[in-house]
Amino acid sequence: MNAAGELVVRVHWDGRRVTGVDVDLGRPQAAALLIGKPTDDVLGWVPRLFSVCGRAQAAAARAALGAAGRQRPAADEAEGILAEAAQEHLWRLLRDWPRALGLAPRDDEFAAWYRRLSARPLAAGTGGELQAYVEQLLGRDFARLRTFDEIEAFARAGGGHAAALLAALPLEEAGAAPTPRFLAGDLPLAGLPCPLDPTGDADRRFIERPTVDGAPAETGALARQRHRPLVADGLARLGASLRVRLVARLHDALAVGRALAGEADAAWDPTLLVAAAPLASSLGAARAETARGVLLHFVRLEGDRVADYAIVAPTAWNFHPQGALAAALTGAAAVNEPALEALVTRHVVAVDPCVGWRMEVRRA
Repeated sequence: MNAAGELVVRVHWDGRRVTGVDVDLGRPQAAALLIGKPTDDVLGWVPRLFSVCGRAQAAAARAALGAAGRQRPAADEAEGILAEAAQEHLWRLLRDWPRALGLAPRDDEFAAWYRRLSARPLAAGTGGELQAYVEQLLGRDFARLRTFDEIEAFARAGGGHAAALLAALPLEEAGAAPTPRFLAGDLPLAGLPCPLDPTGDADRRFIERPTVDGAPAETGALARQRHRPLVADGLARLGASLRVRLVARLHDALAVGRALAGEADAAWDPTLLVAAAPLASSLGAARAETARGVLLHFVRLEGDRVADYAIVAPTAWNFHPQGALAAALTGAAAVNEPALEALVTRHVVAVDPCVGWRMEVRRA
């Protein structure tokens, strides 16, 4: 069962430019199916309810239950979370980005790595071999790039998958785009609105349209990699353009590979992948890192059963109606419907929802 829902992107278009964007994340509240369940059953249910990022979901559930007062058996979750993030990055880089850019996908390579990274535990040496594979995909010189002045020469020189993707990305789509507010990876749980507050102050809107201090925020690869010199230079020059987003994902895939291989990388520190905090008696919150960004779980218990449960997925942050996608597409040029569809597809792939999506065109 995949209870994740569907993303609908309604694009208002006058035949030349996008004049507005409505983003509708129709997300069934699958977490409601956990209400009334014994706490001993929750960790079995969560991966069945969520087919994407199931390991991170289970880790967040375990931590939230512990913060609410029901300690679960300890588990070493870092390897599984990192392997899952690597799967998601390879899915985008080997399949979705090539298709969005008119290139041949590398489905067989992806399938082989997906199987290897699904093993529990990973076979010995998998982390090091993944790191070497990602370095080969990116090309020998990619990690040395420091400014966007070097990007075009790197793309023209070819010799790697990253260069091919960058070369295929139309230059006219590398123009300036708004820089979003970023969600910090060490988000303080105690300071967030609680959608389960039993006193009547619960903010259920936070589940579907989360904000920080009243404003949308973005999480994921661009947020994690924004301080990397090459990404920081791109943001300063171009904002959150497609080119900058692609470069951030390439760097994030490399960082995950390094972490799985046992190398230190602040963006994917294994000790910081999961955190939890008690919010009140029998009320706990937890966050877990995923490829798409910060995942939040909230649980309120009554005895040994779940009284209420809420999940805020990274997609709810990244596809907020006033968030990154709407800001990037509004005003973008598209001279015909095929060009419009290609434009929207590239932006959706770049921001990366965890659910299926479709586009509707409204002629302005």
